[in-house]
Amino acid sequence: DWLGHDLEGVGNGFGAVRQAESQWTLLARWITELIAAAGQSGLRTYAIQGCTGLGLAVARTVSGYGAAALSGNSGAKVIMMSDASGAILNDAGVDVARLESHIQREQMLFGYPGAEHAYSADLSKCACDVLVLQAPMQITAANSGQVQAKLIVECGADSVSQAAKAE
Repeated sequence: DWLGHDLEGVGNGFGAVRQAESQWTLLARWITELIAAAGQSGLRTYAIQGCTGLGLAVARTVSGYGAAALSGNSGAKVIMMSDASGAILNDAGVDVARLESHIQREQMLFGYPGAEHAYSADLSKCACDVLVLQAPMQITAANSGQVQAKLIVECGADSVSQAAKAE
């Protein structure tokens, strides 16, 4: 909620208004620039919750695809994404252009042919450098010991529970 405050009224992703795309792109660039500014430019693999809005903007930004791409792409790749229909995993990197076409056509990740299918719950266990979370209670005390990400970007209120943060 706090992160999307200025984006209120733009839809919830599947029917999101296109004019909000530039706001999502700016936010995605801000996230990736913060990671680089923190001296974490060696973080190359991303697992992202959400396949539209901010999630897709982060995927475009880190993979070097489209207008959202950062100049001088550092070779980062998206290896896992999830939405309400499930998750996809490709250790070699998801083809974001192909994924975006699939999402525009199907309105969900389910059925994307360029990756293995996985459960959304597996996102928090993904062996990645950066885990981008948007929904609440994705990492709790019960699953915090299974998190393999080096950095968690919490884009939603309480994506990581207080109990998990205390561990």
